[in-house]
Amino acid sequence: MMDKEKSASTPVFAVVGHPNKGKSSIVATLARDDRLAISPRSGTTTRSESWSYCNNAGCYRLVDTPGFQRPKAVLDWLRQRAGSAERRAAAVAELVNDPQCRERFPDETELLRPIVAGAAILYVVDGSRPYSPEYEAEMEILRWSGQPSMGLINPIEGDTHVADWEQALQQYFRLVRVFDPMQPRLQAQADLLSTFAHLQPEWSDSLRAMAREIREEPRQRLHEAARRLALWLDHACNLQVCETVIDKALIEPARQTVLRRYARQLVEEEQQAFAELLELYGYHRSPLEKSDLDIPGDLMDRSEWKFWGLDRRQLLASATGAGASAGAVIDAGLLGHSLMAGAVIGGLAGLGSAWLGSDKLENTRLSALAGSRWGVCAGPSRDRNLPFVLIARYGHLLQQLEQRTHAWRSPIRLHAGDWKQPLEALDEGQREALMRACDRLARQKTVDDLPGILLPLLEVFAHPEA
Repeated sequence: MMDKEKSASTPVFAVVGHPNKGKSSIVATLARDDRLAISPRSGTTTRSESWSYCNNAGCYRLVDTPGFQRPKAVLDWLRQRAGSAERRAAAVAELVNDPQCRERFPDETELLRPIVAGAAILYVVDGSRPYSPEYEAEMEILRWSGQPSMGLINPIEGDTHVADWEQALQQYFRLVRVFDPMQPRLQAQADLLSTFAHLQPEWSDSLRAMAREIREEPRQRLHEAARRLALWLDHACNLQVCETVIDKALIEPARQTVLRRYARQLVEEEQQAFAELLELYGYHRSPLEKSDLDIPGDLMDRSEWKFWGLDRRQLLASATGAGASAGAVIDAGLLGHSLMAGAVIGGLAGLGSAWLGSDKLENTRLSALAGSRWGVCAGPSRDRNLPFVLIARYGHLLQQLEQRTHAWRSPIRLHAGDWKQPLEALDEGQREALMRACDRLARQKTVDDLPGILLPLLEVFAHPEA
């Protein structure tokens, strides 16, 4: 990946424009990196900073630059040194390399530096604000550079003035596009690269190949999320914590100890599963802390599961016996509220009761060992609902990640919800496969092709409107 990025043919885009027009937001979205500083205050970016995005087809680099501050004075300086068109690019390079100009025009020389070095130009304006001739000096300076360029209209607060901006930008840029960095549409990012491929022949093949890869990314990412969730579920449902004691009087303290260790380990490992999902989506500054959750984070206490629409009455068995009707609904009165509501779940014999008579999901076991020793173990859980709860939490986090871009700076939060819509969106065969898989997981049995069974459900979480 790094070798590709260092290649001389790596596309480089300088993202430039007036202060506070969303340049950094566009860089964060196109680079898929939430570590870039974004602020509503002007002047947040004072030095050019590079951010790279790579996929299997190649890499491109984006340069976040300061905003124009004195474009008219800079343009006057350039006009004094270039009497004709063939001298214009050289005059821009002279300005960037002149120590006095760097002191007099620090922002302009800094933003022009990557352009003089060969970067293409993405000029960003705010389509929710009126067009003004004051921007023409900026656009003229960029035109003098001679580099391939595109005008990007960022509708920060709406598209009221987009048409006027399109008319103006077309006078200075061969390509003009509307691009909203706050909308999570990878198709728009892929289209942007494909469009720019027309301007720079040297980058054309690379940009088109990367665009094709980006269009495939949502499907590939969901497959990987399903694979990771399957590993986590299998591990969680088989988790066991044990301790050996040599005195009967220590059995009860040991039982309490292993229960605490079991609970702590399950929660910590869920947090790790969440962290890996965040990493898959490219979120580095948004760790999912328990304090960020809109729902209680205690997986061990069933009384808290009602925040998912789950309670003792509603966590029902997946089937009542082998003769259950395949089209029966467990409890029509619970539609929209219960774990199983709306699901076609008949015909799955032998799944038993959803509640095992305990208010805790973990089991403890005592076994006699050789030499007057006893083994005290917590887990693995036999609760048939644990897989569903873990899937729901994972799925709702995935849903939040699918609905945001890396330009967002609001916390990533899980929202409580019910299972009615996700389960109803599956076909009968998919629902049956999911029920059987969760039952086998709860009994510590192997599930063939668990990622393939989970994938349709994650697709529903990812695209609930579909």
